Amino acid sequence: MEGLMDDMSTGKDTGIDLNVGLDWGMDYGDDTGGVRDSDDIEDNVDTTDSDSEDDNNTNFGDDDKENISDEHLHSFETQPHSSDAPLHKDAANPAMAPPYSSMYDWTLLDKVGNGKPYSKWESDDVVGYEFETLVEAAKFYSTYGCVMGFSVRKNTHTYSKYGVKNMQRWVCSREGEHQPVHNDKENRKREPRPVTRLHCPAAFKVSFVEATNRFKVKQFIPTHFHHLAGAHEVQFLSSHRKVDDASKAQIRSLRAAGIRTNQIMDYLVNCARSFQNLGFTKTDVYNFVSADRRSEILDSDSEAALAYLQARATTDPRFYCRYTVSDGGELGNMLWADSSSQLDYSLFGDVLVFDSTYKTNAYNLPFLLFIGVNNHNASTLFACALLADETAENYVWILNAFLHCMGGKKPTADITDGCSSMRKAIKSVLPGSRHRLCSWHLGNNAEARGHAEGFWEDFKRCMLNCSSIPQFEATWKEILSKYDLEHNAWMKKMYR
Repeated sequence: MEGLMDDMSTGKDTGIDLNVGLDWGMDYGDDTGGVRDSDDIEDNVDTTDSDSEDDNNTNFGDDDKENISDEHLHSFETQPHSSDAPLHKDAANPAMAPPYSSMYDWTLLDKVGNGKPYSKWESDDVVGYEFETLVEAAKFYSTYGCVMGFSVRKNTHTYSKYGVKNMQRWVCSREGEHQPVHNDKENRKREPRPVTRLHCPAAFKVSFVEATNRFKVKQFIPTHFHHLAGAHEVQFLSSHRKVDDASKAQIRSLRAAGIRTNQIMDYLVNCARSFQNLGFTKTDVYNFVSADRRSEILDSDSEAALAYLQARATTDPRFYCRYTVSDGGELGNMLWADSSSQLDYSLFGDVLVFDSTYKTNAYNLPFLLFIGVNNHNASTLFACALLADETAENYVWILNAFLHCMGGKKPTADITDGCSSMRKAIKSVLPGSRHRLCSWHLGNNAEARGHAEGFWEDFKRCMLNCSSIPQFEATWKEILSKYDLEHNAWMKKMYR
């Protein structure tokens, strides 16, 4: 990004002539804000990546069983469910395991259960067993789910006072139920999705024991209220689908060579000899390609944004943009406005509304809008800004940049959502402007207080319909008395 910025700027907050009338400035120094990536949260059980292997199926006759180890015989005898095909009967032997077996730890199953077949396990056979780490416990239940034929997902967890996770509970993916609002919806345009939540009680919970420094099984419920998947169906369950590192490397290489995603999927299936051996579906490949493409764009999106704004300047002689750069070379605050917005402000800029409630971008950065009302009583946009964070110093910088863009014209009145940092900045930069709070935000805060029925309507009437001070005072006292709020801290704050 620094190379692009060097081409755009030769000084600190001085503006640069790009021969198209662009006022493009850049500040260096105190701002430490920057573009931040959002954290992805995975709902499925954490498992390690796997390497693809071939699924070498070997059939043993009755005469050959005497040459097989007891470990293999134990696997033959512990079929997990009554589907049409046994599931991974040789899973205890790494050479005979599915190609994605490194996602699991098959040896853990032989350590638990008192030697019983997996399908015969009861709560007492597992409760009390201790695992070295939480990851090991997660691998155990994920392996158990793969063997039995059900998908696993995280349910609840707790943290210690030191911020370390000390309890984790997993459940079957069919635990719980769908909300009635989804089940009872009328006038559907599409067919409803199949019901997947069937109140399945299967669960597994571990808690940290300080005395042994291990995670102890506190709950194990093996019962299911639904049909379990067969051997040929397990790879389609959500918690048992994973694009392994080897396949990711192949996908990236083939994409770089210009191969289409559907052709890549066909190639991977041919290499694995079947979908069952692959361990993931075509949807997983498309999702990975999409996420990988977004991550490539994410690394250079600040340069892309600046390049886009610079391109806008070539078609709009009065286009304005100013931004800051942190000491680490990251993009900080940025404000921009086109010539149409500047003209609107010169005509309708008496009242200025600051709206900083938009944080739905990928970085959770405050997106600030400068809004007014034109002669048609319609909203009009004066400028847009991105803030590194909501501090008084950043708001001061944004307001100064806005006034510089608008030729120094200050609004007569301003309306905000009540942010304390913004209030401080307005007092510093716009001391002569009348500061008011947005009635929409006030109404939301009042409604969220959960007072008695009818409070919101009376509060709105007092806020919007009182045309004189005596009328407001009388209505306010009436509300305080009616809802017994004379000593309510929020109401006192709103009155002040």
